[in-house]
Amino acid sequence: MQAISDEVLLSHIIFCNDYFHIPPVKTFLTYYKDDFIIITGNKNAVLDDFVKRSIGAFWAMVFKKALGYSGQLSVSVSMSEYYLIKTATYYYGGEKE
Repeated sequence: MQAISDEVLLSHIIFCNDYFHIPPVKTFLTYYKDDFIIITGNKNAVLDDFVKRSIGAFWAMVFKKALGYSGQLSVSVSMSEYYLIKTATYYYGGEKE
């Protein structure tokens, strides 16, 4: 919730999604990498499948319901060093397009 309350961070997440097709999950997890290392107690911040799906569902809700994006596309992401995430979704068809 802190991420969507931070106007600057949220604007960066939206910008990365819209212009570079970087999924919000990747931007969010990259920004909070050090926090997730502390939370997991693991230098690679490995997240279990439930947590990964929950983070993805949260950002889907933000982009599709709150921001009005109509489309989505799952893409490969290079987050194997941290989090062990292989794919994530970026969104398109928002009000800005």
